[in-house]
Amino acid sequence: MKIMTIVKGQVPVERRASFEVAYRSIRENSLPPELKMSFLTRGTDDSGTYVIETVWSSQDALDAMRATTKPRAIALFEEIGVSPKVEIHEIVGSVP
Repeated sequence: MKIMTIVKGQVPVERRASFEVAYRSIRENSLPPELKMSFLTRGTDDSGTYVIETVWSSQDALDAMRATTKPRAIALFEEIGVSPKVEIHEIVGSVP
């Protein structure tokens, strides 16, 4: 069963542009094949709420990554001084 991680935090206005650039730079690094998809979203209310949603092939794949390194989504928030909220969900359905 696929797993989605949801990492959410409030990014100060002066750090928003650099946060978005840092997220886009993830593509330049080698990504694990078990990482199936990732999105960076920003709230439309100008509150500075950002969410990184990442789909993993399985809970085992996520656990294996977390056992060897800090998840990059968490690190991105922490690098700008934000302690994000983290949720892990099973994907039980989808619509194309």
